Order: sequence, then C-alpha cells, then structure tokens
Amino acid sequence: SDVFAYDLNTGQLLSRSPNPIVVPKPPVAIMGLAGMALDSQGRMYIADMNGQVLRVDPRTNATTTYATVPTSTSTSTTAMPTFDVFGSDGSLYVGDASAPVIWRVPAGGGQAQPWFVDPRLSGDYGAAVDGLAIDPSGQELYLASGPEADIRIYHLPLAHPDASHLQLFHTYNLSPSLCTDTVGHITDPNALIEPRGRRVMATVYDLIPLHRQSSSPAYRQYLARLKSTRLMFAISQATADDLVTSLGVAPERITVARPGVRLPELNEPVESPVKGPFFLYYGSPDPHKNLGVLLEAMKLVPDLKERLVIAGDWPAEFVAKLLADADLQDRLTHLGYVSPGRLLSLLRSCTAVVMPSLIEGFGLPVAEAMAAGAAVIHSRLPVLEEVSRGCALTFPPASPAELAACLRTLSLDGGLRQEMQDRGRRRAESMTWDEALENTLRVYREALDN
Repeated sequence: SDVFAYDLNTGQLLSRSPNPIVVPKPPVAIMGLAGMALDSQGRMYIADMNGQVLRVDPRTNATTTYATVPTSTSTSTTAMPTFDVFGSDGSLYVGDASAPVIWRVPAGGGQAQPWFVDPRLSGDYGAAVDGLAIDPSGQELYLASGPEADIRIYHLPLAHPDASHLQLFHTYNLSPSLCTDTVGHITDPNALIEPRGRRVMATVYDLIPLHRQSSSPAYRQYLARLKSTRLMFAISQATADDLVTSLGVAPERITVARPGVRLPELNEPVESPVKGPFFLYYGSPDPHKNLGVLLEAMKLVPDLKERLVIAGDWPAEFVAKLLADADLQDRLTHLGYVSPGRLLSLLRSCTAVVMPSLIEGFGLPVAEAMAAGAAVIHSRLPVLEEVSRGCALTFPPASPAELAACLRTLSLDGGLRQEMQDRGRRRAESMTWDEALENTLRVYREALDN
C-alpha cells in the first residue's frame, strides 16, 4: 500500500511514501490496511487485518509490529483490526471487523486487551466497528457501527466505560430503498447485505477465494449471504456452473451476463514500447495466475528471439523474487504499472499474450488482447475457452512443456500468428455489452412484475 499526505484545506498532494508499504497478505485481500493513526513524531500506526498493528516510519519505510490483537475471548472469533486512534495518555484504541469489540493497546505497544464489548456494535457489512475518533477534549470516544441499513454513530467516555455509557449520537439510513418493495441489485461483493426477505440480486465475478480455501470470516459471511440471495448474475457460464456445483445454487436463480470489450482502432501504426520481439503477460502475481509455469516454459525455449515482458503494479518483494531468477535475467522485463495507451501498444506489438491461469472468473485479458489484434496463448480452462472460442492456442495449465511448444509455434510461424490475430479480432467484435444488457433488463422486468 502507498500512503499519501494531502493538505486538508486545498486537497493538494503534499507527499507520498518513498516506497510502497508492504505487509503480509491479509485474510481479506480486498481490505489489507484498514486504518491509520499518527504519533507526535509522524510515525504511522496501521491496522493490518492479520491481527496486528504496524508502526511505520514514512521517512525510512521501516516497519515493526507495534501491537498484536488476539482472538476475542467473548466471541471466539479471530480478530481483524480495522481503525485505530490514540488517546491522550498514549493508549491506542482499535476497532475490529469480526466482532463487536474495541481493543486497547497500552502506551508503548504490546498485546491488545478488550476494552469495550457490546452486541450493539455488531454490523452486517463484514465489519463491526467501522471508524473511531476522539473528541478535542480527549474525554469521549466516537465510533461508527450498526446493522446494514442504519449505520450508527455512538459515543462513550474513555474513563471506565460500561454498557450504560454507550449513547447513540447519529444514524445514517444508507439504503431505505432496500427496506421497501424496490428490487436491489448489488454489484460489489463487499456490500452484499443479508437479504432477510428483501428482493436482492447480486453480481458474482468468481469463487476463486473459495477454491483457494479462504477461511476469513468476511468471506464465509459473503458466501452465506450469496446462497440466500434470490437472483444472481454470473459474468461467465463457468462462474454460473461453479455456483451450482460449489454452492448448490439452483440454476434457475442464475443469469449469465458476460462483460463486453472495447474495440480499439487499429488503423494507426504502433511504436513498440519494448525493443525486440517479446511475449506479454499482464496482471497480478497471485498464485492462481500460475506464473511459475510460464517462467519454466520460457526456460525450455532459450533459442527463441522473444523475451518475456510482464506488466502490472506488483509489490516490491514479488518483483525482486521475479528478477532474481538467474536463468531468465537477460530475457525478462518487469514494466510495473502501464497506462491504457501503453498497454494497447504492448498488445499490438507483442508476439503473443500469455495467460497461464489455474482459475478465472472470466478472463478479461484474453478478450482485451483479441480486441487489440494480438495472438493469444492461454491455459485450457473452460472459462477461457468460453472467451476465445477456438481463436487461441491452449495448453494444460500444469504443463510447461506444452506451453513452451505454443510459444515456439507462434514465434516461428508468422502465418499462423497472423491468422490467430485476425480470428481473435473477429471474435472480439462479437463480444459486445448487448447480451449482458438484454439479460439484465429482462431479469429486472421479471422481478418488478413479480
């Protein structure tokens, strides 16, 4: 994560941490560093949802563990620290995303202890205590919590609080429409509420954390709510099938609404951002992306003129590990983040885009590559074959040798490479948003009529 400093009055960016702050990957990938407090020396105290508070010096990026937050004895749930704030005596108060608990860390750090526990702090968005602040007098703690439709601001004294001291300060009614006869369509998995009889629809992108055996409380809660949601939109037939086989969802509750893809103009000549021929991978270093097979395949074809170019904004330790591979040092380039315009130039000038994934929800890079006129090599997964429809070379995802054969084929056979580029472009032309729009509106109408 990066840390930015802004002027509170003008919004002007004042500074940015010199290097990304890297912490162990949290159990909830979408919410790693949740809250931050500052001390008088400008050091940051960051709540990491792995159960700890990290102290970071932004001048040196030195990171140490300031406090640990244990499993709550009152709820028996694994602590997931969120927001934190310092009291005038140096104590650090920390919220929890998995339990209605506020923790207190003594001045100087150490193990946190439960400071205040109350069932009224339970929330329905995967977080119990969503924010903390101390008033200017230093006597009162304000916190945000509450059930799904009514986020509530409470306050209580810092000195010896008990349940009778917790007072309601304000209520935000966030989703009144979901409490009426209106149908709600929630497209963000992190905002999926418990239906409780309401007519709620949800868009499902994939079940990758389930297959990677994620055991985080928030993801388990998401799956439970998803199974009780009345209607679902899946972004691919493969995701729809996964909902049926993995979660037992009835097929009639699922509608496939595949994303469309933008078709860039290919009339203008393109100047490659990379010198010489290359294969391109763009995306994250997550384990299910299966990059190890791609690296091994490159080692099997040392005679090819192509190098491997990887684009993506990766944490520093992943880049260092990637570039430390002695067998590929001269044939491997990591570009980091690339702008949409530069990505298009890479797609149009590469020998082929390679996607070696073990699992995907749709496979947007395959669609984008074909739309840009690139030849594509991807692992032999139903979801990716659903996108490419025979317009790509494929290989078993566990076979570096067969991927190497595909690399060799497209490197040496220019005629086939041009054929794959042309067929892929024609396939991409059929991947519009029209079908998704029609299916979505049909389900909307049926839901409203019923």
